[in-house]
Amino acid sequence: MLRLLSVRLGLKLTPVPPERQGLTVEALVNGAAAEAATGAPFAEELLVLCGVGAGAMNLLLTELRRRHVPIALKAVMTPTNAAWTMQQLHAELCREREAIAKGESAHNQSETGAE
Repeated sequence: MLRLLSVRLGLKLTPVPPERQGLTVEALVNGAAAEAATGAPFAEELLVLCGVGAGAMNLLLTELRRRHVPIALKAVMTPTNAAWTMQQLHAELCREREAIAKGESAHNQSETGAE
């Protein structure tokens, strides 16, 4: 279903196999060569949106919800997470999800630069 929606919205969908999870988000976007696998495959899907306009992103997320497509972990590439490996991004998203489930802040203000 994600593949169909991405085609309909004119988005490029690029699956990331486990052997490429050691690359940074930015390296994956730029098409860098694969590295040796450094970890186990993720137990759940992780969707990272890169270069997607707000309108297309909102439409994609709305359609995923409407069609009950379960992608638990979603992120948008930012200047901060572009330097993270997929494994680091996955770990951070899991940490944030756990904090939110506990009713805690997902971000430490000193980490994000927020005041």
